[in-house]
Amino acid sequence: MNMNESEFVTPLRILIRVAIANETHFLVKEEQLCQKFEEKKSSSPIKTTQWLAIIIQNGGLTKNQQCFHLRGNGEPFYWTGNTSELLVIRTDQHIDGYFVLYDDLLFQRILNQLQLNRSAIPLPIRNALLSDYFYFAGLG
Repeated sequence: MNMNESEFVTPLRILIRVAIANETHFLVKEEQLCQKFEEKKSSSPIKTTQWLAIIIQNGGLTKNQQCFHLRGNGEPFYWTGNTSELLVIRTDQHIDGYFVLYDDLLFQRILNQLQLNRSAIPLPIRNALLSDYFYFAGLG
């Protein structure tokens, strides 16, 4: 039997980047994740996925949850909100293969919130943060 690389299916992994675009908008963008962290594959259709966004305010005393959809075409999604607050996201229902990467400022806010009151960030998001960032560390 003669097998070539194209006969092996690699599971699709999706990177979701979360950043601050300006004072009134967060930026959420999806792209395919490759074996090397800095590589990007050419854009190909990604299935639309429902996400849960949680805005954490007042040091974790107030939370606002809303669902949104990423279109699956790699176009950025702009989330309107006060970007001095903390935005954390996760898939609405657990789906393997999605990894969330926060920009440096949001990640520092997440770390500060975890030190101040870790229960303000829901347990599934805390678990996903650990899992995702260990995965990123493995990519180099």
